Amino acid sequence: MARYWLIWFLVSITSFLVPELIALFSGHPENTLSDSIWRMEDLYKPGQSFTSWTFAHYAFTAGFIVLAVWLIGHFGWRIWT
Repeated sequence: MARYWLIWFLVSITSFLVPELIALFSGHPENTLSDSIWRMEDLYKPGQSFTSWTFAHYAFTAGFIVLAVWLIGHFGWRIWT
């Protein structure tokens, strides 16, 4: 079972990192995942501050941070199971 998770992790990280690094090193940062999200959320405006975000932007960001912290604690230290 441990081999399954290792392979899953390697495939996941590779499928994310390879396109990201190609986009960055080829001089096309507009092809990265973060840039795509900013375009979809209409956050790609030069000089835009956090005050122009809507409640949905703040709620999504807060939810993502909570999920990331929980996953780090759950996977890293086996807490919050």
